[in-house]
Amino acid sequence: VRIVYPLEGARFHIDPFLGEREQLSIRIEGAASPSPVRVFVDGRPVGTTRGSVALWRLAPGAHRAWVEAEGRASEPVSFEVD
Repeated sequence: VRIVYPLEGARFHIDPFLGEREQLSIRIEGAASPSPVRVFVDGRPVGTTRGSVALWRLAPGAHRAWVEAEGRASEPVSFEVD
């Protein structure tokens, strides 16, 4: 199981018109469907999906995301939000 988006080192900017409503689509591949995939950002669980996309509300700062499924964890992906 792995995160295919965002890419390592990606940089995002919060749209001032969307503010707190803006979300990042974390795209996942490699999990056997319909296995649940747990999504983590900065060590905190942000949700579970049975699909290939999970949403996370953008927050300023440096972040690390990873997913867990079927007893396996992905490599973490680091990204920044301005």
